[in-house]
Amino acid sequence: MRRLLVGPESDTHLVRADGSLVPVRAVRWPLPGLDLTAVVILERDAEPAGPVVDPVWVTELERLARIGTWSFDLATATLERSATLEELYGSVGVDPDHGARPIEGEQVTALCAELRAGHTTADHHVELTLPGDRLLSCRAQVEPGPDGSPRRLVGVVHDVSAERIARQRVDRCGRRFHDLMAVVPGGVALLDPAGRVVDANAGMCALLDVTLERLRGTTAGALSADDTTVDGAALPEWLRPVPAGEQHGYRVENVPLRRADGTTVWCELAVSATSADDGGWLWLVACSDVSDRRRAAELLRSAGTVDELTRLPNRAAGLELVDRLLAGPGRDRVAVVCGDLDDFARVNSSLGHDAGDDLLVSLAGRSSATCRSAARRRVWAPTSSS
Repeated sequence: MRRLLVGPESDTHLVRADGSLVPVRAVRWPLPGLDLTAVVILERDAEPAGPVVDPVWVTELERLARIGTWSFDLATATLERSATLEELYGSVGVDPDHGARPIEGEQVTALCAELRAGHTTADHHVELTLPGDRLLSCRAQVEPGPDGSPRRLVGVVHDVSAERIARQRVDRCGRRFHDLMAVVPGGVALLDPAGRVVDANAGMCALLDVTLERLRGTTAGALSADDTTVDGAALPEWLRPVPAGEQHGYRVENVPLRRADGTTVWCELAVSATSADDGGWLWLVACSDVSDRRRAAELLRSAGTVDELTRLPNRAAGLELVDRLLAGPGRDRVAVVCGDLDDFARVNSSLGHDAGDDLLVSLAGRSSATCRSAARRRVWAPTSSS
């Protein structure tokens, strides 16, 4: 703004692109609740001949915005309120002159103290909390005269009750969401459309053994323990694009996620889309650790195909293997060798079943080692370096 507007407030000019100056009037007011100042620039004649702004139009705008203004003349100590401010006070049930001093007296006193301290550009802001969730934002500042010396104090009162109620509802909704995420036993994470983690609950941090600060911004691809992506994109297979305008939700079983120490945790994912604060959408991913379930399933599967004593494939596993080999392309090269232990019953009867079990375990280990050695020789035989 310093490059656009030059000159004192009483003789402000707008700098055009060609360097020429246009006489203007700049009206500034701070936006309640924000560290911003709104500026309206109105073109004026070089010699003003009348009011720049229609006062009726200004009054209607103030009434619609639920804004009122007041001024305090420093020379006469006279306080004046706009008609819209009187209406505003009446609508919220405030008697501005009730008590030892007017309701604006606190700001007048504070600004006068600043002026006595030599702060000629001071401003003051206070919020008045009223019954029924009513809230008035009151901001005042010093207005200089044509010679630059303080002339009067001006204030703007804004009814921000609706904004306050809306903000409280959003805050309560956010607290409910975070409370829910805190009690969910599994991990919950929010990811943006690019697949980056926006937020996560304590369960997700514990699941991946990582702090929330480190987890935020991490991509879904970095979380995946495998390298599978969708159509070469940066998103893993378990994170599917959200169809526009459609309900989106699905479950994915046995997804390997990478923990901070590099180990893998197997999870079942429930994925859906939720609304973002900016009107867009986010992925909502709920993770359940199924590592124990996966290990239990593997044990159950092994129990039906592995001999408990020798840990070799049992009859069912052997038949399944032979069937698969005979159905494969190299079935004409498949050979099955059957062996038997002579007089094994005499070992059990003379030395006991424990000795028989030890013999079976020992033979199983030797057979496995021999088969592995033979397999290595068979693989290495055709190479020139063997």
